[in-house]
Amino acid sequence: YQEMKSSGLGMTGLTNVLQKNDEIFHSNYLEKANQMFKEAMIKYVPGGKWTPNAVRSFDRAFVGYVNNVRTSLFLNLYQAAKLSGEDVSVGSQALQDIAKRINILTGYGTVRNKDGNDSLGKYTPVLNVIFWATRKLISDFEKLNPLMYTTGSKTARNFMLKRLLGSVMVYGAITGAAELMGAEIDYDPGSTTVGMIKNNGTRYEPPGGIP
Repeated sequence: YQEMKSSGLGMTGLTNVLQKNDEIFHSNYLEKANQMFKEAMIKYVPGGKWTPNAVRSFDRAFVGYVNNVRTSLFLNLYQAAKLSGEDVSVGSQALQDIAKRINILTGYGTVRNKDGNDSLGKYTPVLNVIFWATRKLISDFEKLNPLMYTTGSKTARNFMLKRLLGSVMVYGAITGAAELMGAEIDYDPGSTTVGMIKNNGTRYEPPGGIP
């Protein structure tokens, strides 16, 4: 746990108000609607205080899932780095490189200040109201940064490269199969629908907007 914490691995938690969460799964309007419904039940229905918050359970499931994914990846890469002879002590650069790339690939983008601390933490609750998922947007841009694939510890670089190659292969397999079945693929790099699959007038985007 100390290695995860000191390396900056994204571990998110829950607050009582969805809008204030560092990471969010859905619109905070759902949370507000659910709260209004619960208040009405308390006011007009005997025993209404026991009305469950269904939206809250979705958010709890999402947060639990992403934390588990990041933890599992970190443990695997920690062992790989250790076996390869890299420094995996608390606060080491190798673990920071690993944590950063796990964060990027799981939608937990960060902006580090000159002291190395994540300066997004206190701003994301406000930014999420405007941009919905600020950390996710930043992580998508960071995936396009070539330095993420060419610098840092060997274990971290290999991890990013393998994920990149895996994504390209999966995308190629999907679009190739679609083309064989008669669908159209937009290969024009200047088009706003480049890479999308068109079938019977409907367009499909295999990456789901993720670069």
